[in-house]
Amino acid sequence: MMSGKKVHLIGIGGSAMSNLALMFSELGWQVTGSDQNVYPPASTSLAASGIIFSEGYDASNIHSDLDLVIIGNVASRDNVEALATVRQNISYTSMAGALFDYFMFDKKRIAICGTHGKTTTTSLMAWVYQQAKMDPSYFVGGVPNNFKQGYGLGRGDHFIIEGDEYDTAYFEKTPKFLHYHPQHVVVTSIEFDHADIYRDFEHVYTQFEKLVAQIPTDGSLLACVEHEAVKKVAQGFDRVVTYAEKNAQWTFANQTDEGHGQSFDILRKQEKIMRVDTYLLGQHNRLNILSVVAQAHLHGLDMQLVGKAISSFKGVKKRQERIGEHNEVAIYVDFAHHPSAIATTIEGFLPMCKARRGRLIVALEPRSNTMRRKVFEKRLVKSFAGADMVCISQVFQKKDQLGQADMLSPLQVVEGLRSDNIEAFAPESTEALIDLIASKAKPHDIVLFMSNGSFEQAPSKLLQRLSA
Repeated sequence: MMSGKKVHLIGIGGSAMSNLALMFSELGWQVTGSDQNVYPPASTSLAASGIIFSEGYDASNIHSDLDLVIIGNVASRDNVEALATVRQNISYTSMAGALFDYFMFDKKRIAICGTHGKTTTTSLMAWVYQQAKMDPSYFVGGVPNNFKQGYGLGRGDHFIIEGDEYDTAYFEKTPKFLHYHPQHVVVTSIEFDHADIYRDFEHVYTQFEKLVAQIPTDGSLLACVEHEAVKKVAQGFDRVVTYAEKNAQWTFANQTDEGHGQSFDILRKQEKIMRVDTYLLGQHNRLNILSVVAQAHLHGLDMQLVGKAISSFKGVKKRQERIGEHNEVAIYVDFAHHPSAIATTIEGFLPMCKARRGRLIVALEPRSNTMRRKVFEKRLVKSFAGADMVCISQVFQKKDQLGQADMLSPLQVVEGLRSDNIEAFAPESTEALIDLIASKAKPHDIVLFMSNGSFEQAPSKLLQRLSA
């Protein structure tokens, strides 16, 4: 990995790809890239590092001086730069392949995998290992509030990575996590997701079977046996460590809701290891924390330092992130890419609503490739149980082959919610949605925006509106 080598990233504007570009830059490579649109924070962080990128794709960006081209999974087979790379016989790989080949191959790799909880768990584990003086490397598909960016290149033995089951590239139709060859794996959950990639649940489940089969005999598998599918896939590994609320090796008890979050005891084989205090909300985050403590224990970390790190962890941007409050109306955002994620997020906010003596108003932007599809329409209605009011925006439009017959109908979801006696609306525009919530919100309420995108800046616009 000599400095001065040249790498070009096709699709540099994504959060993961832009982080990879910065990592190569830290190694001393000359980095360039291209994408259709590059927005902050990717654009600003790339520019600050002196990385040149072009808006749009052009075959002239690919030339014989390049040592490597990384083709992101946003690029299709007919991408002009991908075609030029192949035509000129320039070495190329995927993002996942580059991570392993240039940053991870000589590390003890810990992959946090599963349908839900990956980003938060990976970020927390990286923070815990750092605070325990392990100086880990990490790579996460989000921005942890305890770090400046979504990656770190440490000098320690461990590389902690978010193991995504989404496919790798047009030339590698396999999950990213299979390319990391992790020695240590956490599986948080397994559900049907990424309906644009996988046919059904069994198609998803098979990928996790392949992942577990990769773990070496001296590695570890931490399995959240709250989920039957995780329990089943863990049977393929001889020395699994289980965690769950109960009936597992690692459990928790005596949970109390605090003004800032929650606290609870962590037990190993029914013996209390510690009591943790955290800003993170909900049962799903108790499980996320449990997995981190169990993994840290396997690697011999000081449990007192682990507990202190958990209490100082500030979460991840767009995961239960507080945007602000005005006139006692608090505004939060969450990623919420799947009906189960919506349900668990709402569950986490309900104790806070009760303590505030206010209502929970939820706004959803159906934006992910899963959420845009009709396949989850009926299940989505049930995901909002506990909310007092729900607004479903219009389905985010993409340049894909999803027809109207296969697309989620916000009006159908609204009808289902109203039949369950939940006040629900499907505004025609984001502006109308903001107007509606501004007129309905009362002191002590919480407004929770859910989207895996920007939601057209609706959370900050609502805060400005309430402050006007």
